[in-house]
Amino acid sequence: RSEAPCLGVCGGGPIVVVYPEGVWYAQVTPTLLERIVVEHLRDGRVIDEAVFHRLAAPDVLRAPLAAPPVTLAVSANSSADDQASAR
Repeated sequence: RSEAPCLGVCGGGPIVVVYPEGVWYAQVTPTLLERIVVEHLRDGRVIDEAVFHRLAAPDVLRAPLAAPPVTLAVSANSSADDQASAR
């Protein structure tokens, strides 16, 4: 268990955060919540005029994590026993 300091955003609440986009909406009313559900969650459109904070650019958050390339080199002169031990 760990403790984290207060982020200080509760004063602007109620707050709704949508992931993976990292979009924060503040002072969410029932009407705004309905718009968030329909426009953002269902239709994929951020309600820009109601955004309080964004964690990162959307293209950064949606970019797949690239695995480093793996290279396996086997010498043409190596024996079958050397190749088997490399596996």
